[in-house]
Amino acid sequence: MKPKQMLALSALTLSFMSCHRSNSPKDTTVSFMKDVYQLNFDKASAYVTNDSKNALSDYQQQHKDELSKEADKRTQAAVNDGLKQLQSDSLQETVGANTATVRNAKYNFSLTKVDDQWRIAATPELVDQIVYPTKADEAMAAQWNKVVEEYNTRTGMLQNLINYLKSNNKAPADALRLENALKQVPHTTSLNKKDISAYIEKQNNISTLADKLSSEIGYTNESMITQSIINLANQDSRITLAKEEFDKEAKKYGRDVSL
Repeated sequence: MKPKQMLALSALTLSFMSCHRSNSPKDTTVSFMKDVYQLNFDKASAYVTNDSKNALSDYQQQHKDELSKEADKRTQAAVNDGLKQLQSDSLQETVGANTATVRNAKYNFSLTKVDDQWRIAATPELVDQIVYPTKADEAMAAQWNKVVEEYNTRTGMLQNLINYLKSNNKAPADALRLENALKQVPHTTSLNKKDISAYIEKQNNISTLADKLSSEIGYTNESMITQSIINLANQDSRITLAKEEFDKEAKKYGRDVSL
């Protein structure tokens, strides 16, 4: 083989290898995210499964006016800033034979190998989350605040009960242990999984102590105590509902956190 032919073949081989490497699940995901954020849906559709192409097209049509306004107001600086907010550099991939997941704290992608190329299973919610990187954070924060508000309401109710028991010299040791536990709950607005878990763990401990106290004082016929126990049971139901709504938001946006 002549030197020029060998050189051409080597270049072709390197080019093929480069293209092959660039089609890793993470590379495919990053390319898809960048195209979607820049509202280049035609180009982004090359990275999704056939079943997802309709979802991508439907999203574009359903939000046509909104996306047009968004495109008009985005300066290049805003686009560059938005691409940073995608946090694509922090994505981690888990690769199997024909399936893969690519995720970070904000995004969760499922991929399938089609004709030796990785393709993303895109949903309208996932696309919306990429187009508006802060939208999911805002929705999650709003729902988390509702959970915290319900717990704070319970804290006030428990403290009022404890104060009543103490003022009437009827506070058992469990009431004092509960009061101490109420003071140890961390205040957090963070959506970090570790912070949320620590907060919920403290609240679960309070639930256990509150149930124990209710059992200990529930024998009384005093209306104040009886009504407090009823109100606390109702408040626990509101807490459960708030947590369920938070979990729905987390699932909707593919967040790896649940209550």
